[in-house]
Amino acid sequence: MAAPADPGTTGATRAPWRLERLTRSDWKLVSSSTPTLISRVLARCGQFAFLLAAARILNVDEFAVYSYVVGLYATFSMLADTGVPTVASREVAAGDESTRVVFWSGVPAIGLGALVAAGTLALFGLVDSGPGSAGLLLALTALYAAANTFFNYLSAMLRGIGRFQLEAVLQLGGMVVAVGGGIVIMVNGGSITEVIGWFAFKEVLHVGVLYFVMRHELERPARPVPALFRRLLRAGIGLAVAALSIAVATRLPQIVLGNTGTTEELAWFSAPARLADTIFNLAFIGSFALLPGLTYLYVNDRGRAVRLVARLVTAAAVGGAVLGAVSVMLAQPIVELLFGGRFEPAADPAAVLLAGLPAYAVLGIAWHGLIAFERTRDVLPVGAVGVVVAVACSVFLVPSGGDVGAAWAYLLPVTAMSLTAGTLLARNVARQRTQAEASP
Repeated sequence: MAAPADPGTTGATRAPWRLERLTRSDWKLVSSSTPTLISRVLARCGQFAFLLAAARILNVDEFAVYSYVVGLYATFSMLADTGVPTVASREVAAGDESTRVVFWSGVPAIGLGALVAAGTLALFGLVDSGPGSAGLLLALTALYAAANTFFNYLSAMLRGIGRFQLEAVLQLGGMVVAVGGGIVIMVNGGSITEVIGWFAFKEVLHVGVLYFVMRHELERPARPVPALFRRLLRAGIGLAVAALSIAVATRLPQIVLGNTGTTEELAWFSAPARLADTIFNLAFIGSFALLPGLTYLYVNDRGRAVRLVARLVTAAAVGGAVLGAVSVMLAQPIVELLFGGRFEPAADPAAVLLAGLPAYAVLGIAWHGLIAFERTRDVLPVGAVGVVVAVACSVFLVPSGGDVGAAWAYLLPVTAMSLTAGTLLARNVARQRTQAEASP
């Protein structure tokens, strides 16, 4: 069968025929996400390797500054995410609009998100007393967050049209450039400002490369379609607010600790927290990689999509519980192996954070299952639960508990969100099964 004509000229999207080929069996659907998952695993491993290098090359105060600034970047990058990349990727995968039309209709929202991220980060620096949140370092962090917004949008579009392998290669290439350059800067005595500046430059360069490789899909710039723009923005804002709650839940303990604790406590918490972030992000990446295929499957074979998601959640809960129990018992040797003997005091917060493996895994799958099943509004209560629990835990646990209190203030909100998302997804799955049984 011949491939469909170019979507930029006919209005038909390329995603359905690509995704139809990738979703002929559950195994093929899951394995089709392998390039994305592997690239993210290697990218996260590269970022984590950089963290290990920083812990060994920098002194404790410099490491605390780096960890705090990177935490700010992660938080405000989430703020820049309007949710439009996820919704746009789903639109393309569902085959309702062409890639070109969807992309250019979402660009205004992406630009607005980038401006909001950079502006709010600058304003935050005026009132924040944490280490490193001022001057040129803060400005470069803001540029890094803004550029990351466009990078995430272009990456999501590549996945939406089923070009998983190309997107994976570009992700890995960017990681090598950023991590390699950053380590060279540190080894040669460069400052944290120079490291963050290099990261920002790499992100801007990466945006240009992604646009270049997608130029045939996107063609020339097009005027946004008002109805599509409103649909993308309406659904995207809900996702963005919910996604921001994850940033609040996982970053608020560090921010409170940075303003109330010592630099040593901040370092002892930050090291295992970055390990927890890596695991948490990989769980989200693995499930996000499945989103285009799950969306296509939900549109074309709803019963099979429901059964697959149920099996994935069960496997994530069981596997995460086993790995979490083992990791807790080995927390001290893990910390010393990764960060060195001087980080031995970080073993206690690490044990708390590693206990959250099942919650991290279930939340990632349940979150994207709700999106694939057209239940984007259900992620809002998930986020609300996370914010409420995060604020309460950070206020009551961090000032008195230091690094261990911060670890509990990280784990408990994520666990609450995981339970909420899992419950909402189970309710939706039950509803879908009831409807399927009632259909003739």
